[in-house]
Amino acid sequence: MRSFLAVLALVSCSSEPAMVRQARKAELAGALSRAFLQSVEAEKSAVLATTDEESERFAAESRKAAGDVSRLQVELRGLIDGDARQPEKDKLAGFSTTWAKVVDIDAKLLPLAVANTNLKAAHLSTHEAAAKLERLLTILSTLEEKTKDPARLRQLAAASVAALTIQTLHPPHIASPDDAEMKALEGRIGVLSTKVDDALKAEGAGKERDQALAEWHEYQALTTEVIALSRQNTNVLSFSMSVHEKRDASVAAEVALSALISELQVAGPRATR
Repeated sequence: MRSFLAVLALVSCSSEPAMVRQARKAELAGALSRAFLQSVEAEKSAVLATTDEESERFAAESRKAAGDVSRLQVELRGLIDGDARQPEKDKLAGFSTTWAKVVDIDAKLLPLAVANTNLKAAHLSTHEAAAKLERLLTILSTLEEKTKDPARLRQLAAASVAALTIQTLHPPHIASPDDAEMKALEGRIGVLSTKVDDALKAEGAGKERDQALAEWHEYQALTTEVIALSRQNTNVLSFSMSVHEKRDASVAAEVALSALISELQVAGPRATR
């Protein structure tokens, strides 16, 4: 395909006025610049989106615009190679190199953005897990009302506090980018879970105790799922890549593209002589 375009450009060079060819190159470079900006903007929107649907839509827009950049780049290269102006070829090569880095980063970044594991962990925590915890606390409160033993009251109250504290540890775990911090939070959750386990084991057989155990086990399973989703850290990772690696690569590509456009504009008057 590239060789065909190069041949076509060479044929065009012999049949088209230089001014027309230069205008076409400038037009292609302008379209390339717009597609480049659209791709970068859509990628940012995919990273910041709050639903899977939005993330996937913006990621698709970013990929489509990136495809346009690559297509326009090939077409522009055919014209530039046909005119054989070395400064233009050098500037285009500079953009191609920097754009390749952008494409490589997006290949890793966009799948992370659409996975949304941190958002899914947060939703699971604030909806299903929170609802399950509320039912558990209601049953523990009922058990407290039925006992006159001060030691049992303290143990049940401690179990309620422990369960509530576990819930408060979900958000920092979901937001953390640090493995050591997540491990520490998981360790605290384990210690607190033992307090709830001990309180329910000490409770005599009965309907409320069985209900509490069922709710607690389901809440533990949800907490395990929250942690597993949080551990994947796709939102945290995609955001970090977007504001660091992708930003640096995009700035470099934008600078190279500006240099190419400037060279085409400078070459415009020369091409008409």
